[in-house]
Amino acid sequence: MDIILKPEGLISNKEQFNTTSFSNSVCVLNAYELCEILKKNGNIIFKKNIREYLGPNKDNINKEVIFTIKNHPNDFFAYNNGITIEATEITHNPNGILLLKNFSVINGGQTINNLYHVYQENINLINKSKLSTEEKNKSLIVNIDYFKNIKVLAKIIIVSTPNSIKSHLLSKYVNSQNIIKSSDYASTQTIQQKIKQTLAETYGIYYQEKSSNKKQTKENAKGFNCVISLETFYRNYYALFNDPSSSKTSAKKIFHIEYNKAPETPIDSELNSNYDQTLKKMLLAYFLVNYVKDEMAIFLKFKNFCNSINWNSPDKSLLLELYDLAVTTKNQKLISTVNQPEGFTKSEILNQDIYLIGKGKYIYSYFILKFLEKHNKLSHILDTLNNFEKINLLNSEFRELLYKISSKIDPILKELNKSENQITMNIPQTTIDKIVSVL
Repeated sequence: MDIILKPEGLISNKEQFNTTSFSNSVCVLNAYELCEILKKNGNIIFKKNIREYLGPNKDNINKEVIFTIKNHPNDFFAYNNGITIEATEITHNPNGILLLKNFSVINGGQTINNLYHVYQENINLINKSKLSTEEKNKSLIVNIDYFKNIKVLAKIIIVSTPNSIKSHLLSKYVNSQNIIKSSDYASTQTIQQKIKQTLAETYGIYYQEKSSNKKQTKENAKGFNCVISLETFYRNYYALFNDPSSSKTSAKKIFHIEYNKAPETPIDSELNSNYDQTLKKMLLAYFLVNYVKDEMAIFLKFKNFCNSINWNSPDKSLLLELYDLAVTTKNQKLISTVNQPEGFTKSEILNQDIYLIGKGKYIYSYFILKFLEKHNKLSHILDTLNNFEKINLLNSEFRELLYKISSKIDPILKELNKSENQITMNIPQTTIDKIVSVL
């Protein structure tokens, strides 16, 4: 398929852009031209693109692109990465028109489809309106001019053999990048540097606000008490002070930035409103969840160990190790059982619970926090959380509370999961209220 392009400007077709395998040009196109190309030729222009259009409501990215098209069209060129076109031959006419043979958009299909979605949406609204024919025609011209003023960067790559290995690799690599997590977008906010400085100077904590490799993080964190990543810091806070049942799956909600408002996440907004108190809450949430997670890991190790015992002929050394694990987990019932080997059965051991092993760190941490709130202890803890030594002292309090409240909430959680026939993290508000009432 051959396509004629009328670029707004040819940035370069000089040899400095060429490689041993490809001849390259860079130009600026207007959105109206791209919309018309799609309208006239259909999806065949994306035949070498790795994805079809995901739709205007598929994810936050397409929604935000459409938001920019509708509200900030003059900024589109700056915000958008542009498109990549592959062709087998390019002809530069003296009047600035380009003729491309075997035209295919190999990257930027979502961009063109989002532009076309809004372009066509406007046309449909105009045609369905009660305007006169003359007014409709004027509105359609305004729509065309609107999209002519939206500029798109285009990279044109010439591949002499369209189905060659080089062509395949080109399509692959222009669509490849390391995964960008929702939290990565939040890392550029101004508040992150303030958090980094406070945690370093006041608590001796290295704050990893940007994704990095482990070796680099370890090198950067030398001399610090510990490392906290932005994603875990925000996630733990969200779980304990918002919703413990959805924190593992709500990264987009936690790190969502509404660019039509202040460019900050909901938690950033809390930090900007009350920085000191919110940061202390985040520290408490982080270390509480980490403590419960570690305690559950010990208990899981204990349960796995129980499965390895030959219960018909108990070995004294194994029983001794089992006893040590029981002491570590403060399991008083198990300790008494181990002291009397003749009454020692597998079922008794495996029925011991810190409930929801591996899944319940947020649930248990949330209820510990609720216990502290209910008994007016939370404010005192936050007020005294002024250095890393105070953070270390929290573990003994967490340990006491974990085993104190687990005996109260385990029966309720077990009953819930019995009715659900599975371990569930989606705890109804009525059950949460019931648990809080018995704390």
